[in-house]
Amino acid sequence: ISKAVQHTLEMNKEGNCKIPRPRVIQVKDVFPHPSKTYIPHCTILHQCTDDTGCCRDESLTCTARKSEPVDLYFY
Repeated sequence: ISKAVQHTLEMNKEGNCKIPRPRVIQVKDVFPHPSKTYIPHCTILHQCTDDTGCCRDESLTCTARKSEPVDLYFY
């Protein structure tokens, strides 16, 4: 039981859905275009999603409260 409690405490601290986490994003997934090649082909965005944070209640979903545009440059 103590290892399960330790794991729960670690998840509450490290897996908390409060801080946007860095995610590697394929540019073509956001801007699909059959004749374009993006360099770099990936970028890092900080996001709140179900795979970047864990809510304490199973019925909740980790989503952004607000979003801000960012300017990133590609060839």
